[in-house]
Amino acid sequence: MAIRPGSSEQRIIFWLGCHVLRHSDIIQSCVSLLRLMGADVRTAAGGKYCCGTIKDMNLTAADALGKNVSSRFNATKRDEVVSYCPSCQTHMDNFVSEANETHFNASHFVSFLHRHRDKLTPLLRKPVNRRVALHLHTGFQSSAPINAMVKDLLDLVPGIEIAGHQQRLPGMHCTTAFVGVPGMARDIRHSLELIKQEAAVDQIVTIFHSCQRQLCVHEPAAQVSIVNFVNVLAEAAGLVIGEDIYKSWKTGGSEQVARDRIGREAIEQAGNERFERFVLPELLK
Repeated sequence: MAIRPGSSEQRIIFWLGCHVLRHSDIIQSCVSLLRLMGADVRTAAGGKYCCGTIKDMNLTAADALGKNVSSRFNATKRDEVVSYCPSCQTHMDNFVSEANETHFNASHFVSFLHRHRDKLTPLLRKPVNRRVALHLHTGFQSSAPINAMVKDLLDLVPGIEIAGHQQRLPGMHCTTAFVGVPGMARDIRHSLELIKQEAAVDQIVTIFHSCQRQLCVHEPAAQVSIVNFVNVLAEAAGLVIGEDIYKSWKTGGSEQVARDRIGREAIEQAGNERFERFVLPELLK
């Protein structure tokens, strides 16, 4: 990766994608870890930085979005774009970088941490005395073995024990379409319950924000904590972990509890009609 002459800082764009914005705690932990490791970090997210994968059935639109995001990243003159979303990284690898000129390296957040373990390892000094199981998907390996890399990173955490029982699902990550398959949500919950019972774990550790979003609703029934791996690393680094606010909203169990936890002021700022149309159905699903 290119480094500025005379500088040891890695000048990166942390590319959040669209849906990770639901999880401010994960974003906070990622950026804090990157900065502790000495990286000069800027973030990019929202519609202006859409990778285009949502428009795969419309190649004209997907191509336009790919050109837009690549040109925006080129203009930053940063050395590397580090993605968090597996869909964004796959689209960058297989579509955007193939169809457009890119003046930056692109890698997934897990790959970046794994490549710079020499900088991460000394930061992980606080013991995390828990037994955990991993929630994995077989479909996203991109240009690197992400599942194995996450295990390597967690092995750096003092005190943690990774159970042999793991939840392995097909596909790239847990999407709304994936968990919407009839019976899938029930089977996922049952699998979590079995892992909790048979492996006697304290937590199920997810890799992707999408999996965290889809699995957290099962936490009360499965009676096991669902946490993203980034927050485990952040805890070991002694960082203050933000509250998983989305989990709090999602596990409320009723519309009124969700409204109470979000608060009237926040709902009014978003617009009650928009809240009822876009937010509430997802929280109650």
